[in-house]
Amino acid sequence: MNMANGISEASLYERLLLVAKPTGVRISPSATRVIYAVYTDTEPTDEIHSALWAADVGKEESAFPLTSGGWNDTWPQWTHDSSSVIFRTDRGHRGTLSSLFRIDLRDSDNPIRLTSQSNQKTIQQFEVGPSGSAIAFNSEDEQADQVVSVHVHGQKGPFSRLRLLHLDTNELDVIYSRDRNICSFAWMQGSDTRIVLITTESTHLDYTGSSIEILDVATRSVTHTIPFPGAIIDRPVWPSHKESPQVSSSQDIYFLAGATPNSEQSSRAVYRCNLDDSITTRVANGTQDCARGLAVAGKIVFSHVLAGLDDEVTLVNAAPDEQRHFILDSAIESFDVQISPDDPNNYVLAYATGNVSSPPEVFTFKQPLRGVFPARPMQLSDHGSIVTEFCDSTCQTLTCPSSDSTTSIEAIFLTPKGPSTSPLPTVVFLHGGPYYRARNEFSNYDHSMTHALLARNYAILNPNYRGSAGRGEAFAACLKGAVSTFDYDDIVALVVHAIEQRLVDPARLLVCGWSQGGFLAFLCAVRNAHAPFRFRGAIAGAGISDWDMFVLDADNYRANVDLVGGAPWTQTKDSVASRRASPIWEVYEAEEVPAMLIMHGEADTNVPMNQSTGFYRACVELGIPVEYVTYPGEGHVVRNRAFVLDIIQRTVDFCDRLIGG
Repeated sequence: MNMANGISEASLYERLLLVAKPTGVRISPSATRVIYAVYTDTEPTDEIHSALWAADVGKEESAFPLTSGGWNDTWPQWTHDSSSVIFRTDRGHRGTLSSLFRIDLRDSDNPIRLTSQSNQKTIQQFEVGPSGSAIAFNSEDEQADQVVSVHVHGQKGPFSRLRLLHLDTNELDVIYSRDRNICSFAWMQGSDTRIVLITTESTHLDYTGSSIEILDVATRSVTHTIPFPGAIIDRPVWPSHKESPQVSSSQDIYFLAGATPNSEQSSRAVYRCNLDDSITTRVANGTQDCARGLAVAGKIVFSHVLAGLDDEVTLVNAAPDEQRHFILDSAIESFDVQISPDDPNNYVLAYATGNVSSPPEVFTFKQPLRGVFPARPMQLSDHGSIVTEFCDSTCQTLTCPSSDSTTSIEAIFLTPKGPSTSPLPTVVFLHGGPYYRARNEFSNYDHSMTHALLARNYAILNPNYRGSAGRGEAFAACLKGAVSTFDYDDIVALVVHAIEQRLVDPARLLVCGWSQGGFLAFLCAVRNAHAPFRFRGAIAGAGISDWDMFVLDADNYRANVDLVGGAPWTQTKDSVASRRASPIWEVYEAEEVPAMLIMHGEADTNVPMNQSTGFYRACVELGIPVEYVTYPGEGHVVRNRAFVLDIIQRTVDFCDRLIGG
């Protein structure tokens, strides 16, 4: 990264945290405009802000703001005539997304409230009906007296209700009131008569299966209930009839779930549920690649696929002569598809994408269902210009065999742009998850540490160790019951490969990670003497140090049991299986543990702070150099801007002391 025009590093860090990133991209039914929300990764206070923007399909840099960003305006959706946008907001009660508003693109200064200002319960999801006459949304019942309630563990509720807001009369009806947790829902394309709901028996994370329910809107009755043995991810899609988008008799519903449905550590696949026979079938992805999201346009279902380090958009139910997929060379953050009303043989794709040198922007192009690929996408937005001129880095892919020679493994290697005559000091940055993937993106999972380190002339090595996304089920499921084995071995193998390629300086290596990456940073630190190189320092953010304790007090304990292979209540008292995966149980006998920087949000429920506190105490007692910093009120991802600036500066200073110069 190049520090041009005399900008200071402190100023660059500030700018990085002010980059507005697009999300929730939606194309109008007319296929002529795009709506989306923009947000920043950090805020100066506890309040969250998001603004709505619109742009013209195919018109370069046509994006313009619809709302000011003074509130948290999110999840925009078009009305059926493409003249207005419905959005969810906290304009009724700051910090609670309890209101729906409509904004007319011809009069964007005067948004219209659709729900009562007195509502205080979060609107969890909403969907505009296909004809535009009603909006379905789910929220918990409002209480007459808003009182502080206790948490009764094991109690399945409180449950949200599915409500129908009639836009012509402003009447509000409850159309689904079963004591079931509504995870997501979707209208059938082209019909106001039926809604598919994904439900579970509990609102807590300890449920073990889902149900696909079909609601008849007119009678308020559930006509189908089809069980599914695992969690269903994101919202389902329900295409119109394959032969005619106007026929409302489609019996196929598509959704994402684990390739092994009842496993937390599994790749993602596309499933089809047929209502005629109530049979659910896996139809795409999950073997060699991983599905990430779905969109529907009329009769066609599209899947965003992680295929190794590439991003693809695939036509799931395409006819044999239709385009099956196309590949993008950068990471897709959000996407939508719409069939062109004037030309049903073409569809418009809108998506947000960026790379290591460019923050995400919104692009569109028109793609024929049959025929050649488009010449080039059209960039509609320019949100990242405040940093683009300073973010000039190179990205290359490294590939080598795993140490057991059973598979190939990959890493992203980032360097400041410009010639380098010698290997660079390198930070091995370990992603979280573990079901995630390092890729050519303008990273937003690392509190902007990557770009700050590139600005200081450090190289960044991002290993995609086994357990990561993008490589299918066998690769993802490797870590089931085996965390701390293949993942650690792959990190070592990729670092050795980078050293052998003379890309990194083996005398100036440091390891860093957040969440699962923080756990792996702890693990690399205690196993430092076992590797054929040495880390000079380790930075662990929100990392796990003791898997038994983690299973006891983390919010999603089932995923953790899947990784470590058991819980204390499923093992005998002399079992040490989980200890083998826990850095805290290796630190006493460890040799050459490097200096440590440990950071954690004090309100983290995903990885509770005691995981870091325990490792810090071990370092103090054993004489290991350690700096431990906690951030009041912050959760698993730190959002307070001043705190994130502190994380960046501490990280840079720590690296400068140990591997700089």
